[in-house]
Amino acid sequence: DTKDAGTGKTVTSTSTLTGAQVGDYTLTQATGLTGTITPAALTVTADNQSKTYGQTLAFGSGATRFTSSGLLNGETIESVTLACVGGDAAAGVAAYPITPSAATGGTFNAGNYSISYMPGTLTVYATNQTIIKAATGTDLTAGASWGGSVPGSSDLAGWASTSLGSGLILCGSG
Repeated sequence: DTKDAGTGKTVTSTSTLTGAQVGDYTLTQATGLTGTITPAALTVTADNQSKTYGQTLAFGSGATRFTSSGLLNGETIESVTLACVGGDAAAGVAAYPITPSAATGGTFNAGNYSISYMPGTLTVYATNQTIIKAATGTDLTAGASWGGSVPGSSDLAGWASTSLGSGLILCGSG
């Protein structure tokens, strides 16, 4: 039979007699023996991760951002599947669970383990926001930068704006 976990595994007895009076005894090996090899406990935990609002962080199969505990005989796991709804660029500032599943590859046989999956946490941080004032009529196209000074909060009271063209621009910096 194999070393893999399972029930009804064939067991062979290879007992021997030793001692001064070994000739006085006959040993008959038992036959028809079976046993059970129970799967070992294995825990796979998703690594904690973070990103800034507006960034995208991809999740899915083939992920290597995890740790494992309980592998035997030097076995390894190649990858897991990670799922998280916070990876999208529009995910709000919050903590999101990263759920691991489907450990695969490497040298381990998943059937030999009772696998528990533990979530990690994705933390989405706010971007640093800067409010700047561009001169009226300045053409700031997408991706352009402006080297003006950052206004104090008292400067904001006089800025009335209904569109980008009137001079109030909200810029994010990561």
